[in-house]
Amino acid sequence: MKACCLVLLTLSLAAAWTPPDGCGRPVIQPLLEAEDRIVEGADAVPGSWPWHAGLHFNPFFDSLYFCGAVLISDRLVLTAAHCVTFNTPHGTRVHLGSHTRETRDATEVVMPVEHMCMHLDKKKDIAIVKLAQKVNFTDFIQPACLPEADSELPDRTELYVTGWGNTIEGDPESMPDVLQQTKTLSVANSRCAEEYSVDNDDEICTSHDFGSTCNRDSGGPLVRKDDSGAWVLEGLVAAGPKLCRSWKHRAMRYTKLSHFVSWIDDYKRAEESGQDLSAFCQMAPDFDRDI
Repeated sequence: MKACCLVLLTLSLAAAWTPPDGCGRPVIQPLLEAEDRIVEGADAVPGSWPWHAGLHFNPFFDSLYFCGAVLISDRLVLTAAHCVTFNTPHGTRVHLGSHTRETRDATEVVMPVEHMCMHLDKKKDIAIVKLAQKVNFTDFIQPACLPEADSELPDRTELYVTGWGNTIEGDPESMPDVLQQTKTLSVANSRCAEEYSVDNDDEICTSHDFGSTCNRDSGGPLVRKDDSGAWVLEGLVAAGPKLCRSWKHRAMRYTKLSHFVSWIDDYKRAEESGQDLSAFCQMAPDFDRDI
């Protein structure tokens, strides 16, 4: 019995998520200014957030950005489930290594999508996007690290969020052409429930002290620099009110990644062993291929 348990434990540990070598360590360092903000934002240093990805529609003649995402391995990208609910793998492209939203950068790689796996619980705003083939890591394309499973952030932890969302509230034409960043501070679960009436343990709340996310930042990464100097993916910009700047009485909300590391592990094991993913995922239908 002990031998059996040991074997099962060994297999479980072997199959657990292994962070890619060098994850969360950009070659080009970000400029961490306190007054950076996405609403009325400052530009990020090109290549300084190399895990930031963009999801684009794949029409016949032109590409159109619709959501942020984040690279976690050479085949997997995470985003918010609400970003891909009504999209198909065949009609979606993942742009990596890009700094400008509409202009193709020399460092940019466009990847087709094999499938998109949304969490079965529709209240959990997270999806895994599997690339059709491996992407080569470069100075401008690197994965973020994942947090420890079920870990919690202390109150007022310093975090950064990046995106191409609107920079002027109420102006749908104000999407920047270059990647923006803002610093934000975590709000502990107890304080978020008390001050903002948000009581969802699967979400991270943050404040508007230094700036705000806005429309079309959804799915983008919320990251923290750990004690070793590596950047850890703590959250994804989630569904909910598009807060922008004037909603400072409402917390910004993100899907809490530490609560989904085990789910990502389960997906990875099932996918690598050829199991039916329907036990873990609601798969986005590819209407171009499934009809």
